[in-house]
Amino acid sequence: MNQPSDKTYAELAHDAIGNEELHAAIRMIQDRIGKSAQALWRDEITPEHRRLAKEARLRTLDNLDEVLAALAEKIRARGGHVHFAATAEEARHYCLEVARKHDVRRVVKGKSMTSAEIGVDPLFESEGIEVVETDLGEYIIQLAGDTPSHIIAPCIHMNKRQIGKLFQEKLGIPYSEDPPTLTRAARKALREKLLTADMGLSG
Repeated sequence: MNQPSDKTYAELAHDAIGNEELHAAIRMIQDRIGKSAQALWRDEITPEHRRLAKEARLRTLDNLDEVLAALAEKIRARGGHVHFAATAEEARHYCLEVARKHDVRRVVKGKSMTSAEIGVDPLFESEGIEVVETDLGEYIIQLAGDTPSHIIAPCIHMNKRQIGKLFQEKLGIPYSEDPPTLTRAARKALREKLLTADMGLSG
């Protein structure tokens, strides 16, 4: 389970300012993702697209009770179950009750900011249930016992040398700095977890 740092924000920021590897990683993500996003907004997304998207979002928020009720009705009509939780604690314990009901020992997760925000993982782990992140960046962070540093690229603060050493230690593969080799190793490890999981969690 990832443990939050006991350092203050100011201390963590001071450490980050002096971390040249982190600076290089952030420059890389700015060049790759930032410039692509700028180009998309400049060349493809018109002011009219933005207006329509904003109107749709606000219309949904203004009618959220009706939208959620309609969604729940459609899910139930197809044999699904819907539970509306009033609090984070209620949502966590609903997830745990589902796991207990089905004698779950391993949960595989899609990238889920909500489950991180409400603390599902620590609750499952306290009950002896293994939790496995299947998003590659989140999986790397989980193997490292670290916490995400970015919402889109959670392991952006780690370079390929660090990830190579981590995979050598945790996955038992020969050391490599080759991204495709590291990705294949993670895919193989995660496939085994996925095929033996008792429960999936996303959203």
